[in-house]
Amino acid sequence: PELDQMFCSGVNHVYFHGAPYSPKGAAFPGWLFYASINMSPTNSIWRDADALFAYIARCQAFLSAGTPDNDVLLYFPLEDVWHRQGGNPYLMFDIHKMQQRMPDIKQHVTEIMAAGYDPDYISDALTETLTVSTDGRLKGTGDATYGAIIVPAVRFMHPATLRKLLSLAQEGATVIVTGSLPADVPGLSRYDQRLDSLRTLLQAAPEIGSVPCVHSEGKGRIITAPDIASGLKLSGLRPETLRSDRNISMIRRRNEAGGFNYFLANLKGDAIDGKVTLATPAAAVGIFDPLTGESGLAQTYESEPGTTSLRLQLRPGQSIMLKTFAEKPEMAPWGYIEPAGNPVNINRGWSIAFENSQPAISGTFATDTLTAWTDLPAEEAKVNFGTAVYSVEFSLDNPTEASDWILDLGDVRHSAEVTVNGQDAGKVWSAPFTLSVGRLLKPGLNRLEVRVTNNQANRIADFERRGVKWRIFKDANIASVTNAKTFSFGDWEEVPAGLNSTVSLIPVKINK
Repeated sequence: PELDQMFCSGVNHVYFHGAPYSPKGAAFPGWLFYASINMSPTNSIWRDADALFAYIARCQAFLSAGTPDNDVLLYFPLEDVWHRQGGNPYLMFDIHKMQQRMPDIKQHVTEIMAAGYDPDYISDALTETLTVSTDGRLKGTGDATYGAIIVPAVRFMHPATLRKLLSLAQEGATVIVTGSLPADVPGLSRYDQRLDSLRTLLQAAPEIGSVPCVHSEGKGRIITAPDIASGLKLSGLRPETLRSDRNISMIRRRNEAGGFNYFLANLKGDAIDGKVTLATPAAAVGIFDPLTGESGLAQTYESEPGTTSLRLQLRPGQSIMLKTFAEKPEMAPWGYIEPAGNPVNINRGWSIAFENSQPAISGTFATDTLTAWTDLPAEEAKVNFGTAVYSVEFSLDNPTEASDWILDLGDVRHSAEVTVNGQDAGKVWSAPFTLSVGRLLKPGLNRLEVRVTNNQANRIADFERRGVKWRIFKDANIASVTNAKTFSFGDWEEVPAGLNSTVSLIPVKINK
């Protein structure tokens, strides 16, 4: 989810900040440093990290192609932000102080995105570079174009900026002014002269009332509104209803072939299975699964001009990539999953053995109920990290009665490698923790093995409680996320590990 939020915010490359070098012979957990992710073989997540890396690589390739395609520009009122500092000359825009520095801007972005649009920021200097195309779209120094510029309620504005905004409207652009017009100019140099210039320009600007209004201005228009959402409704720009109506996190880029690349992440919890509409035209839409690398052409429907409707399946926690085409390409159809019978719950005859664990745990544990391995009758299981092998045999009369079978591992803590009848079925490390396994099943008896790896939290908490000196890196400076001056990982609650819910096989048919 953290990665998906970054991808949807425009980040398209991921690197692991300062993974610390740890000598091969260093005791667990190796040499650590607070300001880095321990993405190295000393971390238990390394075992299944290749699946994470493959996901990132597919997303990066997709999202670094083409050019940005934000819907609107949001004027960034930097002078207001500076003024609020009360004369403090030192201003850091660090991520932890955004709410303190610019709560209004955060609210503006939230309103724009809730209405179904994606904003980009523009400063006074960049506003001067804007030009207007023949179709009324705004263009800056790059390749991106925008349908409108939004000016939120501001107190301070340079006269040159207001003059440029009025000029853009005269030339054919849409300018949305919300809340209130500027009343003052920033700085003291030639203050009276610049304030007179601003007031003269304001006389030519339409007033903002309690009712949204459209004012013709030369070839373009100025929309005045008490808030951003009502102003956008009058803009004529198509919102992305996946964002506004379905709460899907997303980003859209314009690709080189004239279509668009979409990245969608379902981070809210409600599944989607049905017709959805994109705010862009297309002759066809390709669906790409960044987890598996599978792809295919979507089923599409007749839609309003300038839009594209398609069938989309998106489970909670799942992400997907869409690519629109101006001409239908040679591409196999996407396989939609339909229920084909009742799930087969695998709830008998499980055995659990630890092939790798610190501290070591010997023996095999038999169970019919899958719960956290911290509940096993072994004290070491409450404080360990490692990999446990969950094994079970089950019977299926005729697996070919279904087009495919989906293995649903349920609640996995925290990643797993799966084999079916000795053959690799793949790895899971993120919701929805499912794999396609129909090709690996056979009539009669089948064997399932799930190698589950947990994180190191319980082990570190145990070290802290026992006073083990594990912070062995010079100036490790291990810090609390709450910035507490004194704290102990020994206060952590026990973290569940292993398979924590019913495992099931779901028969499905694949519609193409």
